[in-house]
Amino acid sequence: MPSPYELEPEVRLLNAISRTLAAPGSPAEVMQQCLKALCPVIEATYGLVMTMGARGSSLDVLASHNVPEAAQAELERAFGGAAGFRWALAAFHSASPVISDGVGETANRSLAADVAARLGMGRTIFLPLQFDGASLLGGVVLCFAGPGEFSEAELRLLWACAEQMAIAYDVALDRQSLRDALLRSQDLEASLRASEGRLRAIVSNSSDVIFIKDLEGRYVFANPHAAAAVGLTPETMEGRLDDEIWDPDVARGRQSEDEQVIRERRAMVFERMVPTVSGAKVFEASKVPLYGVDGNLAGVLTLSRDVTERIERDRLQKDQIAKLQELDRLKDHFLSAASHELRTPLSSIVGYAEFLEDELEGPLTAFQREYVRNIQTSAEHLQRLVADMLDFARLEAGTFDFTFKRADLLDAVRETVGRMLPLAIKAGMTLDVDIPVEPLEFSMDADRVTQILQNLIGNAIKFTPGGGQILVTVEPGSDLVTVRVKDTGIGIEPSHIPFIFQRFFQADPTSTRQHGGAGLGLSIAKALVEAHGGEIGVESQPGSGSTFWFTLSRQRA
Repeated sequence: MPSPYELEPEVRLLNAISRTLAAPGSPAEVMQQCLKALCPVIEATYGLVMTMGARGSSLDVLASHNVPEAAQAELERAFGGAAGFRWALAAFHSASPVISDGVGETANRSLAADVAARLGMGRTIFLPLQFDGASLLGGVVLCFAGPGEFSEAELRLLWACAEQMAIAYDVALDRQSLRDALLRSQDLEASLRASEGRLRAIVSNSSDVIFIKDLEGRYVFANPHAAAAVGLTPETMEGRLDDEIWDPDVARGRQSEDEQVIRERRAMVFERMVPTVSGAKVFEASKVPLYGVDGNLAGVLTLSRDVTERIERDRLQKDQIAKLQELDRLKDHFLSAASHELRTPLSSIVGYAEFLEDELEGPLTAFQREYVRNIQTSAEHLQRLVADMLDFARLEAGTFDFTFKRADLLDAVRETVGRMLPLAIKAGMTLDVDIPVEPLEFSMDADRVTQILQNLIGNAIKFTPGGGQILVTVEPGSDLVTVRVKDTGIGIEPSHIPFIFQRFFQADPTSTRQHGGAGLGLSIAKALVEAHGGEIGVESQPGSGSTFWFTLSRQRA
């Protein structure tokens, strides 16, 4: 039996709006009730309902919620008149809401950006007052204080609320017409029949499955889509019970859902598999208790929508994610295996190069010594690459070893700078330090801190032209220590900074890039810093150098 899931407070919102179908009052009062129910739930700052003006090419404000008196005129100029009519047409013809990030920056130019800021409007959504695309009645304007994006679920909810408000507005108009007609004539029965016909036309032409059951579970109304789904007509479906239409399991499930809605007297949403004449489909059913004009519970109204395609899309997306995760796992496995296999032949290359350099088998010519140095340089580069691959594989597998003990950070800085200084001098640049005099001792893995520094200083040397400068600084704090590596190099494009610490990221991924590396060093440094309870980041502008920084926690046990 399918289990229901509850959308609170969204289903209560739909229920509150649906109740206005039976609520007394003028169209403006009904729309005011709808806005009063809608705005607090969706956290809208302001809400307006605009309806078609007498000329049919402009909108007039019918109802508003939470709009200060000082802002009323501004908002009416922004969303009323011909400008608001253009918003309504755009939403109506595209069958989708019009969303704006700041009213003053859209086609609606009548409200200046400074006014929008003063009113606290960051996002605005305009939804047409219409049902099933049959006719345009106006629009619903909702203003939100901050920027952001609407999720697909939020947009579906807001669209459904606007449709319900359109029906409520149309019904309210009918009621007002009836009240006016009563003052002019006694032909109330004919007016009621006309109103019922319009409402039935709206529901009958809806693409959703809509039906009503009484408290005994008998269908008292079904629109054509509901009846056609089970091979019946609305007339032959009305008066039947669930077990006269569905197989026992499906019938029991529907009865259980209705009983729960009646028992708890609140709107609920259920998702279930339903057999239809065109095969099994997944439906999302919104059920609300239906009240009579006397205020007593009369039955259950169900609006059900076919979500089979959406469910299938979600399944395919999950399958795709699983495949990508498997490819990622295979890649990590390959890197681990390849790096282990490369270590032994690389060690042999380095060893034999050292034998040649020591001239154990005889003297070398100047050219031969240069060849040996080239071999050693390339082998060392490969060794660093293999070391990065091995570290990455261990980090991914969770087998990376750390040895935390009390040590002096300044010793690690001085040792690393001393080790990297010959490389900087060879590249024609300076490498200096600006660190405190007093020792800076706390719990750390000194070897891993050295590895972080080597990576950042190595990058600075790699991306700084000859004649440049590199400065390493240490700034102690009570809880954290900040280490910075500042260079006068080529800098980093702003679009690359969010990805700079991702594994395998290369600012220049082409085969002709000038600087080597597998794109693992910074991602490894990030993991090592985070293992020390710190953070890592970069500040950079193209052509103005870069400053890589990281923090280490002094409070680690």
